[in-house]
Amino acid sequence: MSRRIIFIFFLFFAIVFFDTCKKPGPAIVVVTVLNDSSIAVPNANVRVYSRPNNSIIDVSNTTDATGHASFKFDTDYVLNIHCEKEINGDKEQGNAVVEIHPDKTTEKTVKIK
Repeated sequence: MSRRIIFIFFLFFAIVFFDTCKKPGPAIVVVTVLNDSSIAVPNANVRVYSRPNNSIIDVSNTTDATGHASFKFDTDYVLNIHCEKEINGDKEQGNAVVEIHPDKTTEKTVKIK
């Protein structure tokens, strides 16, 4: 009987230990930039930035042909988003805030005007 209890205890310990050691995947944010007519804006500059816990996050990307720009992070953040593009001599801009979490892809749409 005692061998069975010891075996169950080790089995339970192994399951809990290996389950808690699993590293979460990245937090991904996909920003979609649209103009005021809700049409995707390619080649827009997208800046994602924040100052969490005395550190600095400040990364940029350019939207693809479908108006998307993707970013990967390693933990939870609340991030500011700034998008801009010069269209017909006018600088059009838009801003947003997004909260991201590991193992999740968060999508955010920003309209520029």
